[in-house]
Amino acid sequence: LVLGNESLAYCMAMKRCPQLITSGFKLLFLRCKVFNVVKAARRLLAYWEARFNLFGPDKAFLPMTLRGAMRDDAAALEVGFVRSFSFCSTGSTKCDRQIMYLDPSRLDASQYTRESMLRTFWYTIHAMLENDETQRRGIIIISNPRYAKYWQFDFRQFEITTASLKGDLPIRISAIHICNPPIFKHMVVLPIIKFMLLSKTTRRRLNVHRDGDQMQIMHKLEDKFGFDRHDLPSDLGGSLILD
Repeated sequence: LVLGNESLAYCMAMKRCPQLITSGFKLLFLRCKVFNVVKAARRLLAYWEARFNLFGPDKAFLPMTLRGAMRDDAAALEVGFVRSFSFCSTGSTKCDRQIMYLDPSRLDASQYTRESMLRTFWYTIHAMLENDETQRRGIIIISNPRYAKYWQFDFRQFEITTASLKGDLPIRISAIHICNPPIFKHMVVLPIIKFMLLSKTTRRRLNVHRDGDQMQIMHKLEDKFGFDRHDLPSDLGGSLILD
């Protein structure tokens, strides 16, 4: 692996926050790239370059905590567009799978910057990566745009967020479920997401649930994909109440 300018942020991190770059931290990138050392190293360098550009020199090397790197992003966090929770796989008594839950109806770009909302994604991903099973098996993304308005869809926000997931953050996506998409999103937005922004591998893991009412979609999530309604948000017809 030939190191160039892309390694500068990593070298700065090694000097300013070596306590963050532990063997466990490096393991995240190895697991993300299924122990391909070269790809993992490239991802590690890309991560620190992106973190430096997104958080700036004053916060990039702080811990990913509310009082650290996220200290200026309370407004974006309070929107609640991105949240996470655990669920138990079928046949398992251990709630070890992590779900990132997206609710576009909560978006209001007048309350935050795109960069601040992207930092909430970084913060959420880092919190989810504290789970060992998430590191090994990846996350499941569930988006529920049922009540979202056309003006709430921000293509540029989705673009920069997808770029971070694809090229910077040490995370794998095991499945994406988009539930109850409104007609404008199904006809216009989803084709853009599917064919322009998602990789070929991720497109194969994309599931769109739009046929039938909410209870029919819930049954499909249970019967075909192994979810339990007790572990899914009430917005989807489940029993889980999210903060």
